[in-house]
Amino acid sequence: MENTKNLTIIQKKLSHIKCSALVMPSATDLSFPARNNIPEVKEMQNAELKVINTKYGHLVGDMSTALSSEEDVTFIDKILENF
Repeated sequence: MENTKNLTIIQKKLSHIKCSALVMPSATDLSFPARNNIPEVKEMQNAELKVINTKYGHLVGDMSTALSSEEDVTFIDKILENF
């Protein structure tokens, strides 16, 4: 019951976000799985979900080719340019 109540509160809060949002999780992030962002983005009025298909998990967003691939950096750059 408590989890359902908390989920409803979170959904309500997310629905009040009016600014544009770009949510870019990693497909291989074990700490914050991309599947968790799907219902969150659905609740937000102006949000887009772009999953980064990478083997580097949580570290991919640092924009360094030491911790991600050139393809990852290019993908992220392209999405950000078009956002």
